[in-house]
Amino acid sequence: MDSSTLSQLNDIIEYDRIKTVFQPIISLRDGILLGYECFARIAGKGESAFKSITDLFDAACRYGRLWDLEILCRTKALESANMQSFPQNKKLFINVHPDLMQDLKFKEGFTKKYLDNFSLKPENIVAETSEKAALNGIEDFKALLCHYKEQGYRISIDCAGSGYAGLNLICDIGPDYIKLDMNLIRNIGSDKIKYTLAKNLVELSRLINKRTIALGIETEDEMLALIDLGVQYGQGYFIGIPNEKILP
Repeated sequence: MDSSTLSQLNDIIEYDRIKTVFQPIISLRDGILLGYECFARIAGKGESAFKSITDLFDAACRYGRLWDLEILCRTKALESANMQSFPQNKKLFINVHPDLMQDLKFKEGFTKKYLDNFSLKPENIVAETSEKAALNGIEDFKALLCHYKEQGYRISIDCAGSGYAGLNLICDIGPDYIKLDMNLIRNIGSDKIKYTLAKNLVELSRLINKRTIALGIETEDEMLALIDLGVQYGQGYFIGIPNEKILP
C-alpha cells in the first residue's frame, strides 16, 4: 500500500476537494441545448499523486473508497447545478462508475429522496457509464443500469463503438442515449472506415428509436460530417469547453 497515495485520496474525500465543470451537449440539427455532462475535477493547488480524475478513481477502487468518492462527486455536481438554477427541461449527464455494483452501499445512494434535496427529478438525470465495463463483468454492468432505469433515470452508454461488446449491449440494455467514442469522431470526415462505422451505429440507433451523441468534436469538418450522418447531438471543444458556470 502506498501510504502517500492513500493519504492524498483520504484528504480529497474528507475535505471535499472536488469541483464540477459542465460541458454543453447540443442538437446538431438546430443548436438547441440538450443539457450538460458533469465532469469532476480535483480542487486545490499543490503537487498531487493523481494526474487525472481517472487516476483518482483507480486509487479509490484499490483502497475501498469508491463509493465515498462517487457520492462526493455526485453531490458536488448536483449542488453546483442546483445553485445555478439548472433548467428543469434540460438533462444533466452524471458519470456512474461501472464497479459500483460491487459496493453494497450503491443502491441507497441515488434514490429519488436523495435527488429531492437538489430540486431535481429522475427524468432530469442521465446516468452515464462506459461499455468498456462490460469486459469486466457483463451481468453486473447490466444490473447497474437496470437499477437506475427502474428508478426513472435516463441511461447513456459512453464510448459506443470502441469495443466488440458495444452492439450487444445497446440491444440488450436499450440506453436512451448512445455516445460515439471520440476516437471514432476524430477526422471522421476524411476517414472512410470511421465514417462507415459511425453510419452503422446511427442506423442502428434509428432502428431501436434511440438517440446518438458524438463525443469530442474539435473541428468544423468533424461536425459537418456528423450532421451529414444524421447524428442528433454533439459535444466537444468546438461546441463548448467544460466550465464551472452553466452558460445560457
